[in-house]
Amino acid sequence: MKAIYCGILISVLFCGCREEKQEKTAEEPAVVEVLTDDAEMNTAIQKAHSSLDTFNLALTSHNPNYDYFALKVFFPSAEGGEHIWLSEISLDKGKYIGVINNAPEVVKDVDVGDTVIIDNGRIGDWMFVEAGKLHGGYTVRLLRNRMTDEEKNNFDRENGLIIEE
Repeated sequence: MKAIYCGILISVLFCGCREEKQEKTAEEPAVVEVLTDDAEMNTAIQKAHSSLDTFNLALTSHNPNYDYFALKVFFPSAEGGEHIWLSEISLDKGKYIGVINNAPEVVKDVDVGDTVIIDNGRIGDWMFVEAGKLHGGYTVRLLRNRMTDEEKNNFDRENGLIIEE
């Protein structure tokens, strides 16, 4: 079974774990290794993909209360690929454009700061924040739910988001 790596972006802060081991550095976001046959993760990705219209409406609304728009996009590689968060999202002629927001672990053809046109079929999650409340972030919610209570408390404190169950 191949593993897919998922970067977790919450605003500009990062938190993550790998195999129950917490890893974090100031320069690089941690990643979570997820197997391609993880049913819960695949359901979260499908939910995000099927609700992309909600993200699109929020993005194009220009509501000043909405902030931190981001998309998690799958980038394939020989190692299986990885989901990478993109920020600074814009929409041009039906195509999303974003900036790579976290350093890839296995993908070598993009890097932090690169601007890419997003293949909508590869979107695995979306998020935006309204008055501190996370909208979307289905994979983030799942990974947070898998954390211990202590990890959740640290995650919530570091990110300062309201994540409703």
